[in-house]
Amino acid sequence: MNHINKVAIFLISLFLTFSSVTMVFAACGSANEDYFSNAPTSGFCSSGSFSGLSVCTVGVTNWRCDNGNLGGWVYGGWTWSCQESSGQINYCRAYKSVAILVNGVCGSKHQTTVSSGSLNSGSSGLCSIGPVSNFQIFNGNYWWKCEGSNGGLASDWCIAYISNPCTWSCGSWGACQSGNIQYRSCSSSPSGCTGSNPYATSQSCTYTPPSCTYSCGSWSGCSGSSHTQSRTCSANNTPCSGSTSYNEYAGCTPSCTYSCGSWSGCSGSSHTQSRTCSANNTPCSGSTSYNENTSCTPSCTYSYGSWSTCSVSTYTQTRTATANNTPCSGSTSFTQTQSCTPTINGECGTANGKTYAYNATGYAPDTQCAIGSSSNTAFPNPGSSVSWTCSGTNGGTTASCSASRNPTPVNGSCGSSNGTKGTTAPTTNLCAVGTASLVTGTGPWTWTCSGTNGGTTASCSATKAIDGLCGTSRNGIYSTAPSVNLCTSGASSSPVWNGTNWAWVCRSCDGGRAEFCYANRSIVPVCGTSHDKILSAAPTTNLCAIGTPSLVTGTGPWTWTCNNTSETILSYCGANNTGQSCYFCCR
Repeated sequence: MNHINKVAIFLISLFLTFSSVTMVFAACGSANEDYFSNAPTSGFCSSGSFSGLSVCTVGVTNWRCDNGNLGGWVYGGWTWSCQESSGQINYCRAYKSVAILVNGVCGSKHQTTVSSGSLNSGSSGLCSIGPVSNFQIFNGNYWWKCEGSNGGLASDWCIAYISNPCTWSCGSWGACQSGNIQYRSCSSSPSGCTGSNPYATSQSCTYTPPSCTYSCGSWSGCSGSSHTQSRTCSANNTPCSGSTSYNEYAGCTPSCTYSCGSWSGCSGSSHTQSRTCSANNTPCSGSTSYNENTSCTPSCTYSYGSWSTCSVSTYTQTRTATANNTPCSGSTSFTQTQSCTPTINGECGTANGKTYAYNATGYAPDTQCAIGSSSNTAFPNPGSSVSWTCSGTNGGTTASCSASRNPTPVNGSCGSSNGTKGTTAPTTNLCAVGTASLVTGTGPWTWTCSGTNGGTTASCSATKAIDGLCGTSRNGIYSTAPSVNLCTSGASSSPVWNGTNWAWVCRSCDGGRAEFCYANRSIVPVCGTSHDKILSAAPTTNLCAIGTPSLVTGTGPWTWTCNNTSETILSYCGANNTGQSCYFCCR
């Protein structure tokens, strides 16, 4: 019930008091302002007719759920009204309970050691909070989780270790060693079991040395006089029964030694010479004689190349003689010279292949021909080339020559994006003439337009537009639309009420982004839960849900107000004495 309606009821009550007319007011029942997990089924009205339940959901803005009648939103709850035959209506509400989140927790069996087969998913002590889930045996141990409730989280994995005693078995004793001791190996099963080996792995014994075994070295060289050779043999397994080493002898045939005759003459075709070698110490191991060949160097024979071009300075020409049978005895090559009459070929001058500056006017100091005369003396135009020939004499060849000239330079210039404003870096119309560089910066942005043919480079830029920004009135509280401090930058629209906030837009003045701004509306005072109640004594608590309470007046019924001190807005509240059903009753 808003404060205007309550003022009207207050005045009507005064009038009825002086007219000696008794009026009965409708009143909410015990379900009013209470909490339920499901819709209430009783306790709706202590007096008056029950209107039926309405469910409050997010976004409902009718009289049942907004603060115009009930002083606040009732999301997910229920509202109803109680009405007397006179037409007087009292609005009531109830709230939906919220469940508490509960996380799962491991029980007393967590991190304990148990025997195999002693646990299952129904065993006690697995979870202290929540039901058991994912019960399993993994890597030889029990694992499970404890689930949460009302949206709570499941526990981390809980574990109970399964005990696993070892069974031991040992192999045969090894050979007795020189220290009068022998060993054996023992193993346990199953894998991953626990417990130490109860059996001995070493014991005393009487060591008996084995017979010696030998390895022999290489035979020595065969003696040329005695025709014998020897070697030494050593025991492999000391200490052992027998000698640690001994010498072994055997008969042999010595290798032959040779004396060789004189070399034959050098063969001109194979470049080889030979001689015969005979054994000095027969009988011996090897041939009694053999023939030996070696390479040799014969006298050189020559082939002659073509004569060179006749020299115009010395009037001579040369040719080279090259040995046919290298390696040979003599020079591998030499040069012959004879007199001649030269043939002079045409030859291009220093201007050939040269590129001249666009503003050059002639070839000087270069020459078109080093030898011979030019067939074309014209100088190339800017951006073009010229060709000519230089003729020879005495049957000499003609040389082909050319030169070029650079084109006229073109300077770079900025495009239409230069000097503009925008919210992002420009990508088009960067250059009117020339090639654009990469655009750099975050606003302002810069780039260059390079010229061609040696032309100059132009520097260009664009500035960043200023966005609209909300002023200090944003997030303020106003009973009417704010009119000042709306925007820090940009132009403001007129604030409007959108049903929730005061809203306006700050628009950029030079193409920047706009910003949407909001401010809050003043809060209307609202009576507390003591309002509309039947009490045995004047209420002292729960007088106002929103606002500051005044003094409680009257002897039953009792009245008071809730006010918003910043805006002097009042809401009128009241409560009845036991046995009364109206704020002001005529007697």
